Order: sequence, then C-alpha cells, then structure tokens
Amino acid sequence: MSVFREKIETNPETSSEEKKETPDVIKNTDGLKPAVEKDPEKIELYETEKGHKFAEKYFDVRNVAAGDKIIKMHIGYIDRYIKRLIEKKGLAKTIDNYAHLINEIESEIGSSRLETYKRIQKIIGYIKIMEKFNKIKELKEKYGIQQNDIQ
Repeated sequence: MSVFREKIETNPETSSEEKKETPDVIKNTDGLKPAVEKDPEKIELYETEKGHKFAEKYFDVRNVAAGDKIIKMHIGYIDRYIKRLIEKKGLAKTIDNYAHLINEIESEIGSSRLETYKRIQKIIGYIKIMEKFNKIKELKEKYGIQQNDIQ
C-alpha cells in the first residue's frame, strides 16, 4: 500500500516571514505599510545580515548572481528602482513592501509565469519605460505644458 499524502514540515522562520501582514493593513493600504521609525523587517537590515540584495532572494537567483555580472547588474537596477519607489511613496522600507511593489509590477506586465531571466528582462523594460514617462511628466509640469497646447 502506498502513501498518497505526507506531512511536510515547514520552517517556522519562513512561514512567519510570509504571513506578517494583517488583513486590516491590507484592506486600508493595498498591502503596503506606511513608514514607521522602528520596523524589524527593514531592507537594510536584511541586506547587511545576509550580504546580498533582497531582490536576489525574491527572484531566486542568489547562486547565479554570484558568478554572473549581468544578472547582478540587472538585479541592482531593479533594486534601486524599487527602493526609489518606496522612498517616493513614503512607505516603510520593509521586505513586505519591497515584495509587494515587485508583485504589483509583475501583475501589471504579466511576467510572473516567465522563466527567471526573461522575467527580469521584462521588469527592466517596464522600469525604463516608467522612468522615461515620469521624466516627461516632470518636464511637462515644470514648463506648464497642457495637453491642448501640444495639439
């Protein structure tokens, strides 16, 4: 007779990391936490303790990034963009907010089911377009250009 199901032991550290948000926080802020002085899950703490960027863990490319400079460069580009976005929105610099913003981007561009390298490439393409769009938007605001002035 064979066993169809086996109990899988989970590591309490990883399961508690994934389930830290409460439903009322998600309901009120779309899953993003506002900036707070003392927060134990800060990105900087994670990166100094682990010695690598959180994006490497998020995309599960830690082993590849150690030897491949291109992947490391792409991960750094995504990392800088997400950190600037967190800063711009005035959010807490936590792992949850970081992961949530990447999830938002991936759901918007539909890259979550791609293989890892293509997924990273698609996110970088999105970031480049958004940076150009934001730069144009800032210039329009700076010079007071209206939509009907362009036509």
